[in-house]
Amino acid sequence: MCGGGNDSASKAAEARETERLAEIKRATSSIDTAFNNRGGQQQDFVKALRSFLSGDVRKQQKIASRGLKFGLARSGLTGGSTAADTGRTLGEEFSSGLLKAERGAQAGLSDLKASDEAARLQLLGLAQTGLSSTTAADRAAEAIRSNLAGAKSRITTAGVSNVFGKTSDLFRKQAEDAERRRGLSTAQGSIFADPFSQ
Repeated sequence: MCGGGNDSASKAAEARETERLAEIKRATSSIDTAFNNRGGQQQDFVKALRSFLSGDVRKQQKIASRGLKFGLARSGLTGGSTAADTGRTLGEEFSSGLLKAERGAQAGLSDLKASDEAARLQLLGLAQTGLSSTTAADRAAEAIRSNLAGAKSRITTAGVSNVFGKTSDLFRKQAEDAERRRGLSTAQGSIFADPFSQ
């Protein structure tokens, strides 16, 4: 009689263990499914991020180009070698800015993938401790949304910064030189002018 009781208790424990393992397998499957279906979302994310960052570079290029154009005109240097050199510098900075935008988009994707993998591993650990498959799917979806929002905010906050530093410095210097020349020409008619220079 003792043997029969142990046998039914053993079978009940074995059934509970089988059910527990089946629930772990279902939870693991729902977590993996949620994260494995991210490929399209991740590609959409990197495409949108690339578009945002390269748009920022193009906007900066328009501003730098306009400032350079007026700076050269103000200095009387349009059409010369200085204009060609500054145009080349502007083009180099634009290319560099587009590369920086692409690196930023790829870094954003890498950051998103790393966050997803960390969340997936954490949820798989919880599944081993008894997380139900429904709760696992809900938490996976929540982690995916959270990771996407976090990656988006980190990259869009940083942007691509100022990629036209050399060009900006150049037209700022040209504006300062123009102000200095204007000041010198104004000074010739004042008490500070050299009386022998007229």
